[in-house]
Amino acid sequence: MIKAVIFDVGGVLLTYKTKGGRNPMPKLLGMPAKRYNSAKEPILHRWFQGKISNAEVFRILGKEFGISPEKLARTELSAYKKYKTLDKPVFKLALSLKRAGYRIALLTNVTANYKAVNVSTLYKRFSPVVCSCDVGFRKPQRAIYKILLKRLRLPARQVIFFDDHKGHVEGAKKVGMHAAVFKNLKQMKVVLKSHGVKI
Repeated sequence: MIKAVIFDVGGVLLTYKTKGGRNPMPKLLGMPAKRYNSAKEPILHRWFQGKISNAEVFRILGKEFGISPEKLARTELSAYKKYKTLDKPVFKLALSLKRAGYRIALLTNVTANYKAVNVSTLYKRFSPVVCSCDVGFRKPQRAIYKILLKRLRLPARQVIFFDDHKGHVEGAKKVGMHAAVFKNLKQMKVVLKSHGVKI
């Protein structure tokens, strides 16, 4: 019996209001997405794990792009606030599950600067909230799923997880959780019902 429904944040509850849901930063900085992503990729793992500070990240990227760290940090944060949008139907489903007696929680790979934007709004409706930057691990590392289960105080078989990345879903399945790649609200409802969740 499912007792808890776990949501990823980016790509499930939040999406970019841009064509194809793409990160708007490369365009705002006037550079190809490939250049922006290739510069960010080597430090992203540590940033997600909270092992490198926001200040250091923007210092490294600022040097690479020839932009002041302060301007880069402001641009990234303002872009996130402007272009990230809540998927209201999915959010409403989560709240309805909560009212029906199910636990709803978040498991997210997130950097400290983005976490700060959501902690007093979106995050407060869910419990527990497991953020990669707080626990030192990121999906699909086994440890982060174990941390979630420990905080839920539930066995893996009573938990179902939705994420838009297949690798993260596979990571959840490896610890015994039910999990599915999120596609849209209709598909999410079908998956939940197939696991006996009453909607």
